[in-house]
Amino acid sequence: MRLLRTATMMTIAAGTTLTAPASITFSVSDTTVAQGEIIAVSMSTSFDTSAFGDGLFAPAGLWGFGGTISSSDPGNVSSSSVLPNALLTLGPVAEANGAQLVRAAAGRSLMDGGLPMSPVTLLTFDLTISPDAPDGPITLTYDGAVVLSTGDRLVTLATSPGPGQITLDAIALELTVSSSTCEPDITTDGANPGDPGFLMPDGQVTVADLSTFVEQWLVQNLAVTDITTDGTNPGDPSFLVPDGQVTVADLSAFVELWLAGCP
Repeated sequence: MRLLRTATMMTIAAGTTLTAPASITFSVSDTTVAQGEIIAVSMSTSFDTSAFGDGLFAPAGLWGFGGTISSSDPGNVSSSSVLPNALLTLGPVAEANGAQLVRAAAGRSLMDGGLPMSPVTLLTFDLTISPDAPDGPITLTYDGAVVLSTGDRLVTLATSPGPGQITLDAIALELTVSSSTCEPDITTDGANPGDPGFLMPDGQVTVADLSTFVEQWLVQNLAVTDITTDGTNPGDPSFLVPDGQVTVADLSAFVELWLAGCP
């Protein structure tokens, strides 16, 4: 069953006014990436259904979503480990899909009602940058729809709205591939978890970068601390190529990079 098609057929949106439009956003730990790097990407939706009460599809909130994520340079990126939100259990579909980087759809049952919290993470996936990718921008875009429960009806918001649907604002993710990325520069000096500059490079290598890496390594943050292949040394083909696990090799490799600094 295609959730996107099903949701469109069930929409009763004529005359419906939401207190705020829904939007789609992407998030990553760093928008500057290196050739061969693997980064974790999440896609979320924000909305406001607080003005709607209970009804047939209660509680009001997110009912489901469906669509595709595409890349401006499909030949130099690939996706894996595509996982929809576990609370969206109706008809889940999630897969890496070639030029359409990710294809996914999932929703809620009548018994469950909508997800009232906002924002809601819709899915996560790993994005691999090709070792041969040229320096420059790569843009990820979403084309699809989210379906909101407003208590007694379902409302579809789509990036390309049809009759009776509302426009869904999808904000693209702009990545920059750079061969001059300074690998040990992973955070802004003085920034703590939750601060705007946390896990964002600031153009310098400081003690903050080392302590932040150690903290993320201790909690097994794969997106930040998987930087090399276990058992490899400088000069080996797989050195500084992520291997999908966090090991002591990642910690020792980072310390070597940190001690070397950057130009």
